[in-house]
Amino acid sequence: MAALKDKGENIFTRINTRKLRERAFNKLSKEASHASVKIKGGDTYKLQMQGRNGKQVLAELRSPDEEFLDQGLQNVIFSFDIGPEKFFMQTSAEITSARFIKIQTTSELFKLQRRRNFRVELPRNYEPQVYLDSIEGAKVDHDFFVNDLSLGGLSFDIPMDSPLAVENGDYITGRFRMEEGALVFPFKATIKHIANIGSMGSGIKRAGIEFVPLDTAIENQMLEILMRIQKDVIGMLAAGDDS
Repeated sequence: MAALKDKGENIFTRINTRKLRERAFNKLSKEASHASVKIKGGDTYKLQMQGRNGKQVLAELRSPDEEFLDQGLQNVIFSFDIGPEKFFMQTSAEITSARFIKIQTTSELFKLQRRRNFRVELPRNYEPQVYLDSIEGAKVDHDFFVNDLSLGGLSFDIPMDSPLAVENGDYITGRFRMEEGALVFPFKATIKHIANIGSMGSGIKRAGIEFVPLDTAIENQMLEILMRIQKDVIGMLAAGDDS
């Protein structure tokens, strides 16, 4: 079971000491360039921090033209960026007015670094696919199953019989779609690596791409789904290990 725990923490690192938690929340109030809250089953809102009150952080909607659709207690994902690191927690919050929110900070806090090795393998039953629309400005029409996904990019396999021709450094545009979880978003990206996989002569290549930074709302929706996938997969592995 230790191996399963390590596997999960390689993707989402738990901030497991009071000192590190306090450091993160202190930096949040002083340095965070982006903070947001995603209402479970609802929208994502960008926030401006107003301070802390015990075990809560207080925030206001950043846009003067935006308002919360509902008030009262809500289940949320609260996230904020400090430098290259993204911190997040699944927690509860009280929306006290059309513009103000109080977020509980007693839940587990996690950190996700935006690097290629922090990726979640996507089960095929989620039907994750990437659709390529252009390569170096030239229109194309190709689709492939996605192997893994992160906030920073994804990888997919190119079969031997595919007419797709890409090289390291190519600039591409496309769309990601996953039926299970209803995650759909357009992207711009760069081909970061292409490698041969499988047996010699199989002709299958694996391409890894790096996104141009995605919109915060897309990142938070993706994060919510990746957390659920990780929990489901590790739960199934744990059940198999116990049987």
